Amino acid sequence: MADLRALAVQTLRANPNWYTLMQDRVVQQSSQITEDVRPFCVVKLGIDAEIDRWRQGPREKLVELWIHDRPGDYAQIDQLGELAKAAFAAIPNQENFLESRFISGSQDLEDPELGTIFRVFRFQWTTSS
Repeated sequence: MADLRALAVQTLRANPNWYTLMQDRVVQQSSQITEDVRPFCVVKLGIDAEIDRWRQGPREKLVELWIHDRPGDYAQIDQLGELAKAAFAAIPNQENFLESRFISGSQDLEDPELGTIFRVFRFQWTTSS
């Protein structure tokens, strides 16, 4: 099975337009944000349901991008969200990855601990197993 979190990170970093705005500031959920460099993106995967272990055929996995930026305008966050949608939609079938579908984007959010504004972009990824 392909590491879906790694696939998400690699796909975003490989997109030149995304990279121009974000560089390597795409981290996995358990990573620590140590620098005060903005914007940055946290990739989170949904939890597998116990019933999915025994189900045959394609499975769905929730992939979330938490895109943070300095307080102010959400325009750059929205631009990064659009770039992520296009990049994920263009991922070819590989190993067990079948497709990505955009589900939703969140309302405007703030994180007072990090001193950022952010939005969450949710995708459903379908895998063959």
